[in-house]
Amino acid sequence: MPLRLGSNKWIYVLAALISILWVVFTWKGLTTAIEIWYISEIFNHCFIVLPACLYLVWEKRKEIPWHCARIEWWLLPVILMQLLLYLFGYAGDINLFMHVATFSMLLTITWFLLGNIVAKHMVFPLFFILFSIPVGEELVPYLQEIAADFSVMLLEASGVPVFKNGLYIEIPEGKFLVAEACSGISFLIASIVLGNLYAYLNLKRLKTRLLFVALSIVFPVVANVIRVYGIIMIGHLSDMEHAVGADHLIYGWFFFAFVLVVLFLIGEAIRKVELKKLSKLPDPPSKPSTLQGSPYSGSSLGPTSCVLLILFFASGLIKIHSLDEPQNNAKHYSSYMFEMNQTKHNGRSRVLWEPDYDKAMAKYQQSYMLNGTEVVNYVALFSTSDGEIVRNQDRLYNQERWTIASKRSVQLHDGLLFNVDNVVSVTNASMEIYSAYLIDNRLFTSKAKAKLYETWAKLKNGSASGALLAVAVIRDGKQGELSDEQKEHIINFVDKVQEAMKDGKS
Repeated sequence: MPLRLGSNKWIYVLAALISILWVVFTWKGLTTAIEIWYISEIFNHCFIVLPACLYLVWEKRKEIPWHCARIEWWLLPVILMQLLLYLFGYAGDINLFMHVATFSMLLTITWFLLGNIVAKHMVFPLFFILFSIPVGEELVPYLQEIAADFSVMLLEASGVPVFKNGLYIEIPEGKFLVAEACSGISFLIASIVLGNLYAYLNLKRLKTRLLFVALSIVFPVVANVIRVYGIIMIGHLSDMEHAVGADHLIYGWFFFAFVLVVLFLIGEAIRKVELKKLSKLPDPPSKPSTLQGSPYSGSSLGPTSCVLLILFFASGLIKIHSLDEPQNNAKHYSSYMFEMNQTKHNGRSRVLWEPDYDKAMAKYQQSYMLNGTEVVNYVALFSTSDGEIVRNQDRLYNQERWTIASKRSVQLHDGLLFNVDNVVSVTNASMEIYSAYLIDNRLFTSKAKAKLYETWAKLKNGSASGALLAVAVIRDGKQGELSDEQKEHIINFVDKVQEAMKDGKS
């Protein structure tokens, strides 16, 4: 039954206006999300999420009591918080915040305009909107670790001599790297989306739906471990004639297709068991509907609520416009940075270290020999008028050349905390990278805290400046502790950069 206009046609005009304002307000969130959907194969499925939501609503259109539509004015504070989250993400260029706010706001606005009763009949289609958010890549390092650790356990149980160094797995026949493509993230996200959709369409009870969704999360992770183990075993048994190069990717996709079929066969088995149990239950007595009235009839707060929502959007657009105004944030730094830049080639590094901070306003690098160990200082300077200080795309090392062995934090001095990334290469070279962000003379080891502080500084002052400080200690194939001289070197390095940035602001 289609939704009839009824007597309160104003609500449809306002709904159309609010929808247009949502698109205009969240334009950057929408365009950046679509760009990620297109570029990353992990999120290609997002293109079908919103059409699927509309189709699911269309399929249930005769069951939905459209005549019970009401404005839910109590949702205005929720929408306001989503608007603020979007503004915060916009100011700090935090895509995750913008994307979460963009698509969760679409859910909340639909609920706001249709009311509790109608929304209750559309719970899953509304929830399914959230799968438009391109999130999940953060799990890749953890999935790589899980695949590497458990595949090594299976290899040892199979009697294969194995040595694990970071994400490198070495057997007598050769060496394997559990790269990002081997993490199984694409299959995991696709499995979760399809698992939720299958559970909604084919299962009736909440318990069995949740069971199948949980299975769609655990099953692909276990399957990926078996895939990695199987590929290494094929290499072991074939003396590296197979399962190398592109072979392992081809094997992997065939294996995942098989796993997906198995997952749905399990779902069908669950559905049949559920149907048997439901067939033994008596039919519930039908209750006559007591809901009367036309859409939005008697809703005195409707016009006021919609006007307030439009004002929220308008004020947000004004704030976004002010954030887009260029800031004159040119900095002139002291002679220390100049000296670093002039002497950065004084000595040839034994190990190629290439931090990737291509959006930095300026970069400086310098190499030393301390106690027979090579130490390399690196500074990348940033200004929010030219971009972001903290970006997920930035890398401390080339991930095609190096892989992480371990991570930790270490306190070198009172209040001087550094992240330490122990990385190894395919040639068994090793390096410890001590790093921290310096924003407004405050050191941060947490990227999340640094990003939040950067965003707050930009909202408060219009702009912010900062730096990424990194010191690489290059070892001869083994890790070690810092000497007192090396610790003193890092402390002096931080002090000099802080002094240089202070001079640049004065």
